[in-house]
Order: sequence, then C-alpha cells, then structure tokens
Amino acid sequence: MNQSMKYRAAVALFLLMVVIVAGVGYLLGQKGPVEGFKKIGGEFVLQSVAGPVALSDFRGKVVLISFGYTFCPDVCPTSLAAITGALNQLAPEELAQVKTILISVDPDRDTPKKLAEYVKFFHPSMVGLTGSHEEIARVAKQYVVLYRKVEDPEAGEYYSVDHSSTTFVIGRDSVVRSFVQHGATPDEFVSAIRTALLD
Repeated sequence: MNQSMKYRAAVALFLLMVVIVAGVGYLLGQKGPVEGFKKIGGEFVLQSVAGPVALSDFRGKVVLISFGYTFCPDVCPTSLAAITGALNQLAPEELAQVKTILISVDPDRDTPKKLAEYVKFFHPSMVGLTGSHEEIARVAKQYVVLYRKVEDPEAGEYYSVDHSSTTFVIGRDSVVRSFVQHGATPDEFVSAIRTALLD
C-alpha cells in the first residue's frame, strides 16, 4: 500500500469514527439516566463455554458489558482489572445481583473455552461470549461499538484489533443505564453499579 492509499485509508477511518462519536452523542442526548438509553443495546444471544447466553438470562440483575479480546495488550486487561476491583468492593448481596460480560471482537481466535479461561483470571463471576463474525457485528452495531482487525502481514496470528473501550451498565430492565469509559477507577465502577442497582 503506497503512502497516498495509506493517507486516504487513515482519513476514511477518522471520518468514520467522527460519525460514530456524533451518533453516540445524539443517542445519549435523547434520554436521561432515569429512563435509560433505549436506543442503544438490546437483546442478543451469543456463545459461552457452557452454551448459548442471552442478555435476557440476566433480567433483574445489573449487567456490565465490555467488548474486547483475549490478545488485547492493554485496554482490556486494564478495564477488566478495574471492574474486578469494583466487584471486590461490593457486598455479597450486591455482587449476587451483578453480572459482567466480555464480548469478543476477535471470534477467529477467541473460542468459548479460551474466553472462559481469560475472564476467570479476573473474576469467577465474569462470562466470556463469542459468536460468528455476523453475530458479533450485529451486537456491536446495537451497542454502537466500533472495531476492526489491524491488517499487518508481518503480525501473522498475533494481529491486533482496534475497538471501542466503553463499558455499558445495563439495568435490571435490560436497558442501558450508563457508560463507564476506559481509565475509570474501581470506585467509579462501584458508583455506576450501585446507582443502577437502585433503579
């Protein structure tokens, strides 16, 4: 790929991200925390090591949903570690009402078994989900999540995947209640979880 093509590809990606950010901003402006963000998210069914898992399986609980992958070098382990810190601060009765899900954006490498082993490293209550490329793309679209495989012929099987790093806080009614951005502290996750538990 020559320099001109690389430049055009970079500009196209930038414009796409601007459009997505603007779209998220529009959606966020439509609803407040009291009603939830009903235009984002929704039901899905993906695969865990134990079989199919649907969002509706956890209705009545607060669900944290992150998108990432097991080969992620920084964003995913950092966010999951912060979530783990938050879960460890919850009282047992609170923890029983919370479920954390990692949805893989790298279905080629992330098998249900590998995901299960990965998330259990952070917390035993976490669930890792994957699916076909089409299923992952559909769920990512529902949650306005951007991701793409970084094309690098020299990387081989160790390629990276660029992806959005927002964690979605889903209320007991399966509606998105709030968003926690990458870099948030465990205390910020605790605050978001407890607010959703009170709704």
